Amino acid sequence: MPTCPQCASPQVKKNGHTPNGKPKWRCKACGRQFVADPHWRPIPDETKVLIDRLRHERIELASIARAAQVSMTWLYDYVKSHNGPVLPPEPVPTLKLILLDPHGLLDPDRCAQLQAHSQIILLTTVSDPTYIEAAPVSQAPDVLLLAWPQPDAGALGLVKKLHRRCPKLPLVMLSADLEMEGILNIFTAGVRGYLTREVALPDLVAVLELAGRGGFACCPTTAAVLQTGRSVGAQALSDREAAIVERLAQGAGNADIADALGISISTVEHHVGQVMDKTGQQSRAGLAAWWSRRNLIPE
Repeated sequence: MPTCPQCASPQVKKNGHTPNGKPKWRCKACGRQFVADPHWRPIPDETKVLIDRLRHERIELASIARAAQVSMTWLYDYVKSHNGPVLPPEPVPTLKLILLDPHGLLDPDRCAQLQAHSQIILLTTVSDPTYIEAAPVSQAPDVLLLAWPQPDAGALGLVKKLHRRCPKLPLVMLSADLEMEGILNIFTAGVRGYLTREVALPDLVAVLELAGRGGFACCPTTAAVLQTGRSVGAQALSDREAAIVERLAQGAGNADIADALGISISTVEHHVGQVMDKTGQQSRAGLAAWWSRRNLIPE
């Protein structure tokens, strides 16, 4: 026999049934009518906030009821009695950026655009290339943007140094040069993005954002240059060859690749040689750069 939820008296008697067939009870002491173990539970405030956000996005009520796990009857009553505050949309994720520009390649207008952009927090602009050695990234940036006139030996050396110093920090290079071999060498050295000096601001932000998430990207102008140098498509490689080259591009040696794929080292060497013949590459570094370039531009 249930007890009264209001006065806790055990003196209760049956009082009919609900439309769903559950027995109703009436307390002899206080007169409270109740259902034992009702399915109804108070709706948490967090659920109401979620409902208000979904309504702000103009989601249909049936979908909101499923997402919030509430009944349509309750949701209709809630909408009728409580319109709910119109909440602002979720804030756009911001990207913390350090700009390393020893040669003043970025003009002041572009720097101002970066500072004013809602998705960018420009932590600092540095002109001294040794800054990253003396003061590691205590400001915890998401991306480091290196502005350098061309992907020459100086840029290559600095990228390697930065990569050794902060191996987990994504690097993106902005340059005034579109020499293909230099771009490939820079990607091989460890950058995750390449931009031209004249890149449009939305493309610049998109590349920074993708690099910050751990991907590889380049601006449309760079992609067009790389597209002209593409010789063999991924469809020309077998699944085994593609798996081997992918691991090779990540820096794995023949023994590591063999262990990962369950094949012999000689088989790995054989496939690497076949892919070199297909792509016209003369070295493992060139093959790794070719594979990285494939990931930057669409088929």
